[in-house]
Amino acid sequence: MPPSKTLPALGLVFCSTALIAQPYTPQGEVDGWGIFVNEANKSCFMETTTTGGLIMQMGTGGEVEFGFLALYTKGETDIRDGETGEITLQLGDQRFSAIAEGVARDGYSGGFVIGNNPLLAYDLAKQPELIVNPDGENVFTVDLTGSEEAMQATRVCQLKIDG
Repeated sequence: MPPSKTLPALGLVFCSTALIAQPYTPQGEVDGWGIFVNEANKSCFMETTTTGGLIMQMGTGGEVEFGFLALYTKGETDIRDGETGEITLQLGDQRFSAIAEGVARDGYSGGFVIGNNPLLAYDLAKQPELIVNPDGENVFTVDLTGSEEAMQATRVCQLKIDG
């Protein structure tokens, strides 16, 4: 069985899809990922939409050292805004346990995790896919094509903000 890492959730601070009205400024696109600045907290994030319509975001999150990962879908789901639950994220042979917080607004629902483990960001950049297991039943896979280059662009974006 692969090793498991724990990522504590810190609460909803900044995370929401760019499609939801927020003070986001586009910075360009890298390998299918949009790069954005969140003006509200002076942080950068990257976002992609899968062919199935799933929106994935990853970013620096301003004050959060290792950032966040968020997944959203259009329409109604069983996810409730502010509700928390344990999920498992798998990248290659590494498994990360995390507490996700639900987000439901403007016709989108999903969740996010905020972590403190540098291995998660490293594995997200190096692996071709992310396997998400939110409840033991509804396992799904997210294509991470282009994420390494987009992460580099997101870091450069954050360095420009930080000065």
